[in-house]
Amino acid sequence: MFRQREDTYAQMMVAVRQAQDTYAQREFRQREDTYAQKAEKRARKFRKQTRLLEQAQKDRNDWKDIAEYHRQQWVKSIRERDHKQDQMSQLARERETVQERLVQITRERDTALRVSENRRRAWEMHRIQSLERENYLQDQIEAGLVEIHRLNNFLHPIPRPIPVYPEVGP
Repeated sequence: MFRQREDTYAQMMVAVRQAQDTYAQREFRQREDTYAQKAEKRARKFRKQTRLLEQAQKDRNDWKDIAEYHRQQWVKSIRERDHKQDQMSQLARERETVQERLVQITRERDTALRVSENRRRAWEMHRIQSLERENYLQDQIEAGLVEIHRLNNFLHPIPRPIPVYPEVGP
C-alpha cells in the first residue's frame, strides 16, 4: 500500500509536473504566440513602412530624374539661345561689314560718276572751245581772204563791165 501510495504520489507529482509543464508550455506558447503576433504585426507595419519608404524613394528618384531631365532641357535651350545669339551677332557684324562695303562702293560709284561727268563736261567744253576756235579761225581766214581780195583788187583792179542799158543799147 505504501508503495501504491508512493506510486500514486509519484504519479500525482508527475501529473502535477506535467500539468505545470503543460500550463507553462501553454503559457509559453501563448506568450510566444503573442510575441509572434506582435512581431508579425510589427513586421507587417515595418513591411508597410518599408513599402511606403521604397515608394517614397522611388517617387523621389522619379522626381529627381524628372528634375534632371528638365534641367538638361533648360541647359540645352540656354545653349541653343546662346548659339542663336552668337549667330545673330555674327550676322549683325556681317551686315555691318556689307553695309560698310556698300557705302564704300556707293562712294566709289559716285566718284566714278563725278569723274565721268567732269570728263563729259570737259569734252563738251573742249568741243565747244574747239568749235569756237574753229569759228574764230574760220572768221580770221575769211577776214584774211577778204583783206587779200581787197588788197588784190587794190593792186589789180578788175575793170567794171560797161553798163548795158536795154533801152538805149550799147
